Amino acid sequence: MTKILIVGWRASENLFLDTLVNGLTKEVRVMVVSGTEKGATDVINRMSARFGASRVMPDFEASKPGFSNFISSPEWESFLKAGA
Repeated sequence: MTKILIVGWRASENLFLDTLVNGLTKEVRVMVVSGTEKGATDVINRMSARFGASRVMPDFEASKPGFSNFISSPEWESFLKAGA
């Protein structure tokens, strides 16, 4: 896995976050799509805090606010085509 696309998830499920932190063995790119910029930033902050002590830190990126904006812009294609 080289990329993770998060859409509308608050990153508040501790078991899943722990599984993700312990399961990643190399850096990945993570795009967070939320209804607001603050929402995406909050998700990135929660995830970054969990990855803080791990051996890998994902490359986080916040999308423009809203899923509709994300899929109607070239942003999704750039994220998927870009190297890991």
